[in-house]
Amino acid sequence: MTRQFLRPLAGCAAAKIGGGNSAHWCNQEFEDIVQKAATITNQADRARLYEQAQIVMHREAPFFLIAHSIVNLPMRANVIGYKMSPLGAHDFSYVDLK
Repeated sequence: MTRQFLRPLAGCAAAKIGGGNSAHWCNQEFEDIVQKAATITNQADRARLYEQAQIVMHREAPFFLIAHSIVNLPMRANVIGYKMSPLGAHDFSYVDLK
């Protein structure tokens, strides 16, 4: 799990009405860890912090993570520059045909 999952789905800012945190869970210990992790460039250190955040989330159990889908996206071989978003959006800014 990365900040692209933890902060949008479990962060305090996302707990507000209209945010992605549908459990409206806000835990300051968790928040402090993911905020610190977001500022660290060393991948091993950042991974350790995200592991700590997951321990807090597991202990508190604000929601149950039962599945994470794998999405397949068919695409023609001549399409270049498309990157699938983990949040489901489609950005065609860098898409071209070769």
